[in-house]
This record gives sequence, C-alpha cells and structure tokens, in this order.
Amino acid sequence: MPQKKNYKIRTGARAASKSQERSLIKKAKYLQDHPEVVVPRCEGKCFMCPFSKARKQVQEASYAKNNPAKLDRMSTQGDPIARAYAATLLLVHQEKAPFLARFKTGKGEIAFAVRGQVKREKLIGVQYYDDPMWKMLAVLDVVKKKKLHIYSLNEGMVCTGKEPSPPKDFLDEAVGSMKVNYSRKKKGGKTIFTCPHITPDNLKDDSFSTPYLKVDWTPADTVFAVCIECGKNHKSHTFLDLTERLAHPDLRSEFKFHVYSRPKVPKKYDISEATFDFEVDEKLIEKYIMGAIRDRDLIELHQKEMVNYYEDERGTYYIVNGKYLGNDKKAFMAILKPQPYEKKVLKMMLDKCDHPIIVDKPTPSLVMALFWEDMGLEALEMTSKDKKYAARIFKKADITKVPPAKIIYEAYVHYKEKTILKDLPRYKRLPPVAEFSDKVTRIYKTQGVDPTVRYIGKHHTHDTKAKAIGYAFLLAMGSEVSKGWQFAEHERDFAEYLKYFAEKMLKSDKDDYHANLQDLLSAAASGERLPDPDK
Repeated sequence: MPQKKNYKIRTGARAASKSQERSLIKKAKYLQDHPEVVVPRCEGKCFMCPFSKARKQVQEASYAKNNPAKLDRMSTQGDPIARAYAATLLLVHQEKAPFLARFKTGKGEIAFAVRGQVKREKLIGVQYYDDPMWKMLAVLDVVKKKKLHIYSLNEGMVCTGKEPSPPKDFLDEAVGSMKVNYSRKKKGGKTIFTCPHITPDNLKDDSFSTPYLKVDWTPADTVFAVCIECGKNHKSHTFLDLTERLAHPDLRSEFKFHVYSRPKVPKKYDISEATFDFEVDEKLIEKYIMGAIRDRDLIELHQKEMVNYYEDERGTYYIVNGKYLGNDKKAFMAILKPQPYEKKVLKMMLDKCDHPIIVDKPTPSLVMALFWEDMGLEALEMTSKDKKYAARIFKKADITKVPPAKIIYEAYVHYKEKTILKDLPRYKRLPPVAEFSDKVTRIYKTQGVDPTVRYIGKHHTHDTKAKAIGYAFLLAMGSEVSKGWQFAEHERDFAEYLKYFAEKMLKSDKDDYHANLQDLLSAAASGERLPDPDK
C-alpha cells in the first residue's frame, strides 16, 4: 500500500442509498462462505505466521455465520480482523445498513457500515475485500509492526514475510491494471517490463536515444521501463500504479529510479554520450513518489535539470528528438521549417540564446515559447514594426492559450495591413460580388495563399458569377485542386475565362486597383458598378 496518501476521515454518518446498502449486504453474504479473502495467505518463511490468530478466529466466525448472537460477541473481542469480519457478517442478519460512515480519500468517498468494536480501517479492509487497494487497510498496522511484505491480488492477499518475493499473479494483475501496455520478459535473472517503444536490449544500449524512465524494484529483481511518449499518452505513474497493491513499511528503500536521456551524437561531434547521463535529483524523486508528478513529468523535469547543469559547461547546443546537433543553428532551423516571418523571430531568439535547447517534436511555436517571457515583446516589435501595437499585444498575450506562432502571425498581418493596404482604395459599401472580390484580394495581399483559399471555401453563395470568380482566384493562385469539388462544371469553365482578370486583381497596386476590380466585375457580367473610393 503506498505511503503517499494522507487519508482524512469524515466523521458522522449519513443515510445510505439503497444501492450502497444492497452492495454491502451482498458482500457480507459472500464473506460468509469465503473467509479466506480477508486474511493474507502465507507464502513466507516466518517462524510463526503473524496472521495465524486472525485466520483461526475468522474461520470460527464463518462457522458461526448463522448465529447472530455469537457473531455479536465475536465483533467485540479477539483479533481485530476477526472482529471486523464478524461485524460485517451481522449485516446479513440485520438485512439493512441504513446509516453509513464515510471515508474520504483522493479517490472519492467510501461508505462503510460501523458494527462491533473495531477500528474503521479494519472494517473498510474487510468490507472492501474485492478492491485490491482498499482491502490492504485491514493489514497495514501488522505490516508496520512486523515489517512484512503483503501483496494484494484481485482475489485475496499474499504475505511473503520479510522477503520481497512477489507472486507471479501479483505482477500479472498489477501490470494488467496499469495505463501503459507493458510487455514482460525474463532476462539475466530479472523480470523486465517495457513499454511498446522499448525492448530489454535497449536498457543496455548506450546508443538508445529515446528518453525513458526506469523503475528498478531491486529486491524483487523486477524492472519497469516507460518512454516519454507512453508517459504522456497514458498519464502513467508506474510506481504508484504498482505500489497501491503492495504493503511494506519502507517501500522507498526497495526502489531505484533513473531517467535515461542520451541523445544520438553524430561522429563529427567530439562529445561522449555519457556526458549527458547523471542521477535524477532526489527532490524530483520525492515529488514522484508522493504522486505530485507522473512518469513523463519526471523525465521532462530531469531533462530541464540536465540543461541547467550543462548551461555553463558547454554553452549553446541543440538536441532535437534525441539527436545531438552541436551548435549547428542552420540544421536546427531546417528541422523547424519556419515561415519567412517566423524565421526572423527565431533567428533573433537563437542568436541571443546562451544555453542548450533540448526538445522533442519541435515547432516554431514551441521554440518561441522558450524565449517568450524575455524576448516576446522584441519579437512583436520586429514583426509588426509598431511599438504601441507590440506593447499592447504582449501585455495581454497568454501563450498557454494562444501559441506564440499565432501571435506573431497576427503581428505580421498587422504589419502587412499597415504597409500594403494603406494606399489601396477603400469603399464604404460595395455590392455583394464586388465585396467578395475585394475581400479575397486584401486577404491574399496580407495573409497569403492558404488563408485566402480557406476564405473562398467558406464563402457560401448561390450566385453563379460569384462562384466563378472564386474559382478564378483559385486558378490564379494555383490552388484549384483542393476546392474544385465545390464548383459546378459550368462555373469552372467560366472561371477559366476570368482567370486573367483575377490574376490582374491579385497584382493590383494603388494606381490600378479600382480599374482592375471593375474589369473583373464586367468580365463576370455581374452588372455591378463600383462606387467612388473614399477620399
């Protein structure tokens, strides 16, 4: 049973629901003929079994299952587990449990029936004999006093005395309930469980670069290895998932934790992979054991510790997807594949960086986020060429909700609108087809092809002329294939004729914009006439 949980008992009783009442009575009926599930069976080498008295008295209570008077007496004297067992059997004769006490935990509340003279932990452990974790409450005091190892199975418990010797069924059941799809293999006298991205051979391979956590249950010769991706996808916590079924007074002493995060280092770099390998900080391990962080968190936080450790040792270098790139900024940028406006921002940030950058599945947004607090304002000023705008946007920006790359993109659009659109004619009110054509052109000039294609695709109209103009713009941009299915054949044929006018429109400047827009409308035979531009 893990030591991490600080259980709080809510005192007082509340009315039981009918389903809770039926469930407890049903469990009590099962326990009448199955006393063995509430006392650990012995598989250890103890001189005298610590549970022999409990086992004997529980069996006596089972024989007295039809004698409520005797059960009542047994619920007030003798071994505590036997008392809890006898008290629970009384529910069968009373046929009701209208009021239940509440046990409040991080997993929710557990309702249990208070009967006899026995501690609530014993009652909960007996009444929840079918829960691999809660049944352990019945034996924790004995575990602590006698320094025992007890393993909770789906059915019953096993005590191996002072020797950590998990039964085969325990490992099968514990791993089966975990969130990671572990596979099992015996190798070198150890039982090794690995996630789908790791093999037992990888654990001894210095060139294996996938970051992973290894949990070594040393006395039991059992090892678990889970990679960073499985830790993310399944929100796993290997240690807690395992130890919630295990009771021992000092579990921490039996486990060792190591994070492996060795990058692939091409031969051209004169650097040893072992340089990146050091022990996990004990404070991180304590957070992990207490449940404050999970498998993936421990790996990522350790990687950050590694960055901090080598910050002064080696200056700036890049590790991407486990591959060491040295200080090759060009290679790092090639992996990011930034847009032109993103490239300028990233170059500025990386030029000022004086520490290592270690990332998995990098994107421009992810890298910008690393520097946003210190350089985000400068990046916005550089992109928008507008200090007032940059200061306003940076102040309200929340990169936990809006990715930095999107914020930079909006600043880029702001700049384009200021510089490109300021001299183009503007109109107070345009007819529908003219308004659509004008909007398409302005989006293209400020945001580029993809946003323009999306706008055309979302523009719903039954006007054949407007649809033909929309397809003509797609032809002019070379993007007709992606949206061709939205247009009828006669609209596509008409668009071939209009393509020339759409191309002129996209290339328009302040001197010919008004004339080119009117030519496009006339060619489409829309019948619309443009109003004079605003002065």
